Amino acid sequence: MSTRCWSRSATAGTENAPKCSTWPVLDLALARGLETRIGLEDTLTAPDGPPVADNGALVRLALSRAA
Repeated sequence: MSTRCWSRSATAGTENAPKCSTWPVLDLALARGLETRIGLEDTLTAPDGPPVADNGALVRLALSRAA
């Protein structure tokens, strides 16, 4: 059985839904020197949980993690 990940809005009221995040995957790619990308289709939240305003905000967050 595979583990699925859902956005926070999709998991509202589902206590047993798995919690996942794009950010650890992005961090691993950066640590390995791999090319990567990020956008609202990947996550709607910042690494610490609040929603992001747009793709630009996600890119800025990702770039700050690469520094």
